[in-house]
Amino acid sequence: MADAKARLQEIINAYLDRDSGVVVDTGIVASHIAQMKLFGIRQGVEFFPSQDNFGSQRKDFLDRVCKYNKLDTRLDSIWEYFICDGQGLFYIRPTKNNYRLYYFRKHEYRSYYNVDGELDEVVIIYSYKVRKAMSGFADIQMKSLSNVTGVTNAYTPGAKRYIRLSIKTDSIEETHSESELNFDMPSYTLTGDTKKLPNTLNFIPCVEITNNPLGFSAEGHGDFDALANAICTHDELMRTMRKNITFFGNPTLLSSRPKTDLMEAGGDMAIQRPSIAANSGFASQSPMSASMLRLILSAVVWKHRSEYHALLRTWNLTTVLVTLFQMLLLGTRMLLAVSIEKRFVLLLAVLMSFLFPLV
Repeated sequence: MADAKARLQEIINAYLDRDSGVVVDTGIVASHIAQMKLFGIRQGVEFFPSQDNFGSQRKDFLDRVCKYNKLDTRLDSIWEYFICDGQGLFYIRPTKNNYRLYYFRKHEYRSYYNVDGELDEVVIIYSYKVRKAMSGFADIQMKSLSNVTGVTNAYTPGAKRYIRLSIKTDSIEETHSESELNFDMPSYTLTGDTKKLPNTLNFIPCVEITNNPLGFSAEGHGDFDALANAICTHDELMRTMRKNITFFGNPTLLSSRPKTDLMEAGGDMAIQRPSIAANSGFASQSPMSASMLRLILSAVVWKHRSEYHALLRTWNLTTVLVTLFQMLLLGTRMLLAVSIEKRFVLLLAVLMSFLFPLV
């Protein structure tokens, strides 16, 4: 069971992170998420207040907030995280001119409720990147380069920082650290810069959403949690089928036919080899192989073996040629529906084969 959950989380993370390096053969996760996004989002989501004053000022405010946060481009990722994780958290942070909207996944926050079922505290931990200042000889080289080029930039991108927010109704505690933070660390062991700010909103600006909760105080569950074993089994079956098709789809050729029928091309054009389709009256645009010609001649001679033996006893060359021509046309009509040009080719081949033994 533990292995199935770990494999399921690996499949889900491969889809969410768009990681093609992880081998995933099942398409259950991708198809279900695509279907849910189609049902839930379609062409987008529009927000409107239940009540509005004259002039739709509240509706205009919501539109400005959605446009400021580019919510239309983030709906897909929010929907994917919510379906896979089973729960999420929306956090609204006031700015100078507007409100910034954040969405945090299940492993990025912890929510604590009081006895009345209201939010008492929310702790959020996430990472961000800053430009890191250079020092030493690198700083001197960058300054000399800036003097030559005129670009003053003494920072290198990619420095990772961690932030921890503890949000309550009356205060917000914010901690920035260069080391990784987790929820099990006590407050006195936190490293970095910590500052405490008053919460001027007088409420926690967070909304937690849950998917398929088992109770009022229970956590949400993802759509794939209950199907972990089935999804992992399907992934294993699809992988096995793919390997079998790869291995048995191009086996070693074993045939009882002569090597000339299988290997000789007979020119630039592809040769029509004897097959079920060829023997059923279907003719291709390519010339027939020598084995097919021998098959036609053998069938003609066997069907008209009495006339053939009679011809062998006579030395009238004209009679031999006329009879062979009639036998060839009759046998060709019975075996293959070939064109007139191919009939004359067959005739010449027959004449060349029988002319030398008779003379």
